[in-house]
Amino acid sequence: MIRNIFLTALRNFQKNKLYAGVNIVGLSIAMASFIIIFLLGYSFVKKDRFNKNYKSIYRIEQKLTGLSNGNVNEFNTPAPLANILIEKYPEIRKVSRFLRSSNFISDKDDSKFLQTGAFVDDSFLKIFTFKFLHGNSLNPFANSNGIILTDKLAKKLFDQENVIGKVVRLNNKLDLIVTGVIKEEKETNFYFSYLVPFQLHKDFIGADYNYNWNKDSSNVQTLVLVDVKQNINPLNNKISNELNYHSDDYKNSSLYLKALKEINYTGSNETGWKFLLLPITLAIFILAIACINFTQMAVAYSTDRGKEVAIRKLNGSKNIHIKLQHIVEAIILAYISLIFAFILAEFSLPIFNKGFSNDLSIEYISNWKFTVFMILIATVTGILSGSYPAFFLSSQNIIHVLKNGIKPGKKGLLLNKILVISQSAFAVILVITTVFIVNQIKYINSRDIGFNEKNILFSIYKVNTIEEDNKMELFRDLLTKENYISSVSFSKYVPYIFGEYRNKEIEFENYNKENKISFQHNEVDYQYFDTYEIQLLNGRVFSKESNESENCIINESAAELLGKEDLLGKKLNNKYTIIGIVKDYHTFISFDNPKPLLLTYKENARGLMSVASIKLADNITDLQLARKSINSTYQEIFTEDAIETKLIEDEINFYKEYLISSINLMKIFTLITIIISLFGVLGLVSYLTKRRYKEISIRKVLGANIKNIYYLIVNQFFILIIISMFISLPLSYFIANSMLQQFSDKTELNYSWFILIPVFTIVTVIFSVSMQSFKAASRNPVIALRNE
Repeated sequence: MIRNIFLTALRNFQKNKLYAGVNIVGLSIAMASFIIIFLLGYSFVKKDRFNKNYKSIYRIEQKLTGLSNGNVNEFNTPAPLANILIEKYPEIRKVSRFLRSSNFISDKDDSKFLQTGAFVDDSFLKIFTFKFLHGNSLNPFANSNGIILTDKLAKKLFDQENVIGKVVRLNNKLDLIVTGVIKEEKETNFYFSYLVPFQLHKDFIGADYNYNWNKDSSNVQTLVLVDVKQNINPLNNKISNELNYHSDDYKNSSLYLKALKEINYTGSNETGWKFLLLPITLAIFILAIACINFTQMAVAYSTDRGKEVAIRKLNGSKNIHIKLQHIVEAIILAYISLIFAFILAEFSLPIFNKGFSNDLSIEYISNWKFTVFMILIATVTGILSGSYPAFFLSSQNIIHVLKNGIKPGKKGLLLNKILVISQSAFAVILVITTVFIVNQIKYINSRDIGFNEKNILFSIYKVNTIEEDNKMELFRDLLTKENYISSVSFSKYVPYIFGEYRNKEIEFENYNKENKISFQHNEVDYQYFDTYEIQLLNGRVFSKESNESENCIINESAAELLGKEDLLGKKLNNKYTIIGIVKDYHTFISFDNPKPLLLTYKENARGLMSVASIKLADNITDLQLARKSINSTYQEIFTEDAIETKLIEDEINFYKEYLISSINLMKIFTLITIIISLFGVLGLVSYLTKRRYKEISIRKVLGANIKNIYYLIVNQFFILIIISMFISLPLSYFIANSMLQQFSDKTELNYSWFILIPVFTIVTVIFSVSMQSFKAASRNPVIALRNE
């Protein structure tokens, strides 16, 4: 029986090549699109899933409440909190601090590389299960001055992986012995190229920074491992007020545990999810449209098989066999489409990865759940598309079918019309939504970011003593004497590069302590505003000649939030006097308006990561020569160190290129949607014209011309498309407007698209229908009537 079903299916596919071909092409493209977008979305979700303790790992975060401009969540906590948690709460099995730090690391040949690493506790490698290639995972930091390298960094430093016992130097300050090499994991929110024991951090920076309960001092992330069976809510309630016991600074702060899986799509990853929102929606809709096409084609071609079914019944086939035949045929087509979809996806992924700087791949075995999921989709698609023809054909009367053939009936016609209306509506909704989101992304890409990023080199640096701080001032003085340098600025952050700035709670003169405000905070020097050409609206900027330690500058958004017309001379936090207001500028890549910003004076950089911004002269011709000269000047002062510079413009262009790639991706998927929709329309045209061949022939015999018959066929599709427009346009407006509301800095809806896209859709569909209509209208009536 099974053999017979498969042989019959193959013969039927060979007989109806158009039916099989259209279904396979449409469904394959849709499934391939779905696979690629699924992998892109999964690349966010699967971060850190390699950890055996994935479901039991949490990060301790702060919620700042009682703020007049809304609650703020922060993932940094005071360093002493870790010891309190492990001692006080038995529900917490392990705890580790994670302090990310970028430093120059050098090998025995003194080759320096700027690398991002982290200071961690020993328990970090027991909470996270990174794969050890060399060394003892049970005792990772076997030496008090130990360091763990990733395999990639080990090879970069020593051209080999097994480097246990080798000595490396961190920032020319700390000699460390390699005690382990682990496999580098890209799919993690806690990326690093080296790990150093947390207790060495205090000696490394030569200060107590990160070792007190000061609210603004810590950049530490506190990670905990709890029992997988533990109900997290009681523990959340217990630790909620822990900070309040140690400092009055945390009166409005409460602690809570955030699961590792939730970190994947919040915080710094939130912008990425907004990028993915439309492509994921597109992929789902494309798959839905392809399934509708599949069903339409199955229903359309089922009417050709009436006599086959009747003869099968006369030869003893039961209804269950007839149903099984059609359902299995549909499933086989879906499986063939799935195979081609995987092949198409494999060929497309290298191009996609290059465009998006990704490393996506289909993991058929390790990610077996996805493979099973796609097989399940193909199976369900086959069952749904084959069910109606199966039940319809098996219910037909044998004698009636052999005498008069088979007619689809009102239910079949109604189903096809509903499918066409739904498909057209989906296509219009997707195209309109895509147009608006693409325009929004283009707007973000071309908007005024509020500062001049041209010809600015930046470099991260760290100094630990007054002497080193003074040397950095000397470095600035020497550079500004060069004719190729316009200015040099030192700050804690620079715009667009390091993500969202840390928040600082602010008390204004007329605000009480229970009604604070949250501002983004940056420390800058007197040349910062000239370097980035940030516009001053009122007051003055910082001056080298003045004592600015108790002065501050705010942006427009902060001034508006404070609600005062005359803010100059007013106090913030009973300390900072407002001396100036600058125009809003974007501090990090986002789809939102600039946030309230507080700028205080950077007096020194001791113990802290800082950034040097070097503005090159407009007439600079040789960038590489300028970089070499800057590095040479730096090494004259810091004889055993080096400086690595990058162009701010290059970093910003990287984000812009990512946005352009997103736009191109959406355009491709929209084109795919249109193509698949046209396949569905052609399928239905073929179906309706076939069932009306005899009617058309009789009309021609009675005197109807080709023009009359053409209008007869086209008219019914025109009505269906108009109905779909009435459904899709209001939904398109609602969806597009809702998606744009996700962005505070957004472009306006252009209502002309609500006219152009429906007109384009109608013209495209009518053109597609016309080909089949003229073919049917030109057909010789004798061919259709000869059997009567």
